[in-house]
Amino acid sequence: MAQRQGLRLLKSRRRDPLAVDFGGYMLVDEATNGVVLGSGAFSFQADIEDVDAYLSGAPEQSAAV
Repeated sequence: MAQRQGLRLLKSRRRDPLAVDFGGYMLVDEATNGVVLGSGAFSFQADIEDVDAYLSGAPEQSAAV
């Protein structure tokens, strides 16, 4: 779904479960290489539900991240 929208889904490779970015996701725009979801205080802060809401076009849920 991300690829059809010109985005790339990245998952944190962190192995430490106590790390703030453990298990998180980011969406990156392929054309500009800019992060469109999952960046803020730290990288990979979106969870899979945030990614799904963003890609499905649910603005009220994806705008919070």
